[in-house]
Amino acid sequence: MLRATSIAWMFAFLAGALLVAGAPLRAADVKDPTEIIRSLAPIEYLPFHSGLPRGPSIDLTVPFALDSAELKPEARAQLQALGEALASEKLRSQKIEIAGHTDSSGAADYNRRLSERRAEAVAKFLVDAFGFAPERFRTIGFGEDELRNPLLPRAAENRRVEISVIPQGAEAAAVSQQTNFAMRRQATSDTGGVDLRRAPIAAEVLREKVGRGGNVRVIVGLQAADAPASAPADDGWQNLNDYIRGLQDRALNDLGWVNFNDLIRFDYIPAMAMSVDAAHLDALLASDAVAQVYEDGLNSFSLNRSVSVVGVAGDAKSASHGKGVSIAILDSGVDRSHPFLGGKVIGEACVSIAGEIAGAVFHSVCPNGEELQDGPGAATPCPVELGCYHGTHVAGIAAGTGGEFTGVAAAADIVAVQVSAIVESDACGEPGFCLRSPDVNVLIGLEWVYHNRDLFRVAAVNLSLGGGKFEGTCNDSPYWRIFELFREAGFVVVS
Repeated sequence: MLRATSIAWMFAFLAGALLVAGAPLRAADVKDPTEIIRSLAPIEYLPFHSGLPRGPSIDLTVPFALDSAELKPEARAQLQALGEALASEKLRSQKIEIAGHTDSSGAADYNRRLSERRAEAVAKFLVDAFGFAPERFRTIGFGEDELRNPLLPRAAENRRVEISVIPQGAEAAAVSQQTNFAMRRQATSDTGGVDLRRAPIAAEVLREKVGRGGNVRVIVGLQAADAPASAPADDGWQNLNDYIRGLQDRALNDLGWVNFNDLIRFDYIPAMAMSVDAAHLDALLASDAVAQVYEDGLNSFSLNRSVSVVGVAGDAKSASHGKGVSIAILDSGVDRSHPFLGGKVIGEACVSIAGEIAGAVFHSVCPNGEELQDGPGAATPCPVELGCYHGTHVAGIAAGTGGEFTGVAAAADIVAVQVSAIVESDACGEPGFCLRSPDVNVLIGLEWVYHNRDLFRVAAVNLSLGGGKFEGTCNDSPYWRIFELFREAGFVVVS
């Protein structure tokens, strides 16, 4: 039975500095030292945003040579003004973060390296020209991971550098910048995607995690033949839901468990999810009623050159693609009011399971503050700039229409399912929380789509999320069961 959890929370993020490669720099674009000081050293009673690794920031236009970290000559005027501001009485004791960003053109790894080299070039100029200590600056490259305008991923405004004050205490609390960035990008589980009954080493890793955190959430695949399709009861068949319920009851009885807290029963796949301690984990690994045991993995959101991967360009021909059907987007929510998607969102749901697991705290992002919600507004993105725009971006690629860009199937409708949660964990790095999509949320969301597939005329399901890499097939995964149901019903699932 799912627990209703009401959480009140608010996180805010700061705008960054704009860097445009190849664009001419106008005199009006150069901000003078006074303006920079006012932005980076605001009135004292204005607090830093709580818990964030960046303090006040300012937008600066700093031109670079195309596809290069070489500063253009016209960049000197702006960086000269920046240096004068940083040497001022109000800022000379402050440490500064310089974070580079690119658009989505090119390979992701290359973009990350390029953005870091550009940030380093800005820091080097300030050190050489003004004699600042190199350790005053923290440089980092995010590449295309934090687009300012995710609906236009190649727009010039995405090519930028963030110039920010590092709040006092943030530096001491931080790990090295590259390690921190890796943690921020990959707050995934150690054993996600591995059947623990077939991987003793992975099972031992999970036992150690249970020992540190007290409990862990697992997805339990039940031992049974392939589930039969629904058929009339007078033919001696059970419907699928009753069949699965029987498998769940059998496993619980075999284990001798009653009143198990936060037990999640799936409706269309022979599986359950639950939080277990070390003793319960060992019982699951030994039970004859259990086929697989997986740690509930934490999926990151992914979005890289998706149109080229599917092999269909969004162009004028796309205007008629998808007419009469809808695409289910399981992601971080979709902004139904966005002009790029006006009127296209015809169904919404939210699955965001809360609780404390293995030392991490999960907060629901459903608008009603609970763990489950459906109906208009249920998939509204959370107000956190940790990837909450991602689902809207994906929906735009799938079926958006606009003056500069057209989605792959612009005539299709959208069914939006929010499957993320805010995770408070050291594994997120700074600022201590991140947006992730647990497997259990995704599985419940997939079941909701399957149940409502005819109501919303669903033709395809999109999952632009994941974590880890696999060699070979994954046909023992809990996802395989629900994917098979979609396939047998004639629907496409793209992950």
